[in-house]
Formats: sequence, structure tokens, C-alpha cells
Amino acid sequence: LADFLTSCIFIGYAVGAPIAGALARLWGLKITMICFSSLAAITMLLLIHVIFPIPVVMIWLFFQGIAVGAFVLSTVAINTITTPAISASAFSFNTILSQLIGACMLWGIGQFLYFYHGITPLSSGQTYSPLALQDSMYILFIGSCLAILCATLIREKK
Repeated sequence: LADFLTSCIFIGYAVGAPIAGALARLWGLKITMICFSSLAAITMLLLIHVIFPIPVVMIWLFFQGIAVGAFVLSTVAINTITTPAISASAFSFNTILSQLIGACMLWGIGQFLYFYHGITPLSSGQTYSPLALQDSMYILFIGSCLAILCATLIREKK
């Protein structure tokens, strides 16, 4: 069942990227990024706090995937901020930097969760409780809120 539910996110991801691009052209980059980040935050809070039947969870995960599919707008933002001569380098730097920071953050978050819940990282037989896993989902909500903040800082060309 978990694999099937995960596929709902990826289907939404595939659908969300072209929708985000079309809406960015229609509404503007900044508004679209704020809307999609808000959608991600709202769906994450609903998935954390409300117990839904499986079909409804599938729908919310699909919407979560649509919201995450808007990551493609970050490449558009790079093109609007930088000159064409350095946009490819800026995109490469952005990708490398986000991967390095993301990997370090995941390690740090994992260490914090181990410490917070009193679990030795390599101990056998100890696993996270469902409540601990649910608590860790707040990190995704915080990430969505940071994305909203970053989107508000984008200056669009007139």
C-alpha cells in the first residue's frame, strides 16, 4: 500500500510541473510559487493532523505531488535574475548547492530525531513510533513555509 500511495505523489509531480509552468506564464512567477508552496504546506498539515480514508489520502498526496512539481519554477527564477551569459552556471551552482545543503540537512535532521527520541542510530530492534514519524513530517511543513518566504523575495522583471 505504501508503494501505491507514493506513486500518487509522483503522478501529481508529473502533472504539477507543466501546470506550474503554464500558471507562471499566466499569473506570474512569484504568485505561482507562493500558491504552490502554500498548497504544499496546507496538504502537509492535513496529512499530519487529520485521519482520512485511504482514497482521500491518495487525493491529498496527489495534490502534494502537484505542489512539489512546481520546483521547476526555480530554474525560471534563475533565468529572470541572472544574465543569459551566466544563467547555466548559476543553475549548476544552485543544483550543486541545494544537493550539498540538502544532504547535510538530512543527516542533521536524522541525528536530531535520534537524539530527541532517545534512539541510538545503529542499535538493533529500535524503530520509530508512528508518533515520532508524524512529528518528523513537520520538517516538510517548515520547508514549505521557507519556500513561501523565498518566493516572496523574488523580483520579477516588468
